[in-house]
Amino acid sequence: MSLTRAKVFLLAVALLAPAYAAAQWTQLGPEGGDVRTLEYDPKNPDRIFLGTSAGRLYVSQDGGASWAPFAHMQGDQMVLDNIALDPSDSRVMYVATWNAEAEGGVLFRTRDGGRSWQALPGMHGKSI
Repeated sequence: MSLTRAKVFLLAVALLAPAYAAAQWTQLGPEGGDVRTLEYDPKNPDRIFLGTSAGRLYVSQDGGASWAPFAHMQGDQMVLDNIALDPSDSRVMYVATWNAEAEGGVLFRTRDGGRSWQALPGMHGKSI
């Protein structure tokens, strides 16, 4: 490569670098720990659930453009690793957790769309 071509190349890189730097990722989701799991409602794909490493469950009603708190599972030490919705009744949901500060975890279930949650005793203490 000639010296002139090299100078033109370096100048182009210098001019384009700020544009690439400005195109960085931006946060769209909610606060509350790292995202560990996502699940959508099979009856409404715009309804998405997000579980975090800080025990928080969020919901989006608009395909992820905005988020709202949905549930907080027993404190910030619970990591929400799996979410499952019943394909025939999306009011029934399961959230599998594990404890980041102690051994074990809990499997939670709601049958009323998230208004109330029960820890399933058969899975208590298990990391799911």
